[in-house]
Amino acid sequence: MDKKIILFVGNLIKRKGVDTLIESIRIVHKQFPNLLVLIVGHGEERDKLELLTNTYGLTHNVKFLGAVQEDALADFYNSADAFILPSTSEGHSVALLEAMASGLSIIASNIDGNKVSVEDGVNGFFFEPSNIKDLAEKLTVMLTDDALREKMSVNSSKMYLEKFTTEVQIQNFLKVYRSLLNHHRP
Repeated sequence: MDKKIILFVGNLIKRKGVDTLIESIRIVHKQFPNLLVLIVGHGEERDKLELLTNTYGLTHNVKFLGAVQEDALADFYNSADAFILPSTSEGHSVALLEAMASGLSIIASNIDGNKVSVEDGVNGFFFEPSNIKDLAEKLTVMLTDDALREKMSVNSSKMYLEKFTTEVQIQNFLKVYRSLLNHHRP
């Protein structure tokens, strides 16, 4: 079985849900022994998360990379097969946009901030926040259905280009400003 790479990028703090990710890897590990999960970021939860990884015997599957330089980050996005954002609370995630710009399929917690970028079944899957079993099930589908993962990958790129590039965002802000100016003119 070929190696699949799953990527998480973010601060290693409680609300990011990396413990949920590790718990779900524990469930799918037997079916996907070559799975590699790259965790990019640092924070107060790192020691606890590394201990959890060690306790479950997942040190060959889960790698903590710490903070990485911006230019190296692109290499991680480009090498991954999918991106996971298991947060229990999130604004409009920059890491999620970076993953979409890199053409990654997404698995994200079903919270408001993620709903701005992810369409369930289109460019990724939602799972219920902190639900280890639900995340493991979505991960299993993502890892076994190459055609679906590729379709979601293409859709992520397309959605990013249509909605989230800098140029599109500037045009959207200009529309809002023009509307406000026109509305407040005497």
